[in-house]
Amino acid sequence: MRNSRRMCLTLLLAGMLLSAAGFWARSNARKDASDEAKYQQWQHSYYSYQRLAFAEGHLPSSFCKALRLPALRQRYCDKEEQIGKALVASGYLTNVHITATNAGARFTQIADQIRKAAQGSGAKWELSGRSNAVVVLTCRQQDVPVCTRGLDSQ
Repeated sequence: MRNSRRMCLTLLLAGMLLSAAGFWARSNARKDASDEAKYQQWQHSYYSYQRLAFAEGHLPSSFCKALRLPALRQRYCDKEEQIGKALVASGYLTNVHITATNAGARFTQIADQIRKAAQGSGAKWELSGRSNAVVVLTCRQQDVPVCTRGLDSQ
């Protein structure tokens, strides 16, 4: 009786491991190397980073450290940056330098203006600070007019 129970448990565990290995192999085999696929990965990394940052702000720090959320958040940030640079280098994404007086202090205001302009368009973008006079908008070329619509008064 004991041996048959152990045998069933072993077979069940082996089946689960084979299923997991098959799923992993299939998901890795379907990885698309197109710019559109990389763009989707870029967005996924950004959203994952944002979710983890939100979780870290709302969960006890000891719990976050136990789950290694800060390291995972940094990994998503690094992946998002790496994919973004590759997409800019390929020409799929473009960087638009926006000159604004006191850009560092007005960063949130500029981001809100872009968010409002791009709302409902499906445009995905990222904003980063370069200096106190320049911020950089990263988006697809076709989304530049939509994203910069409200920035003419800078």
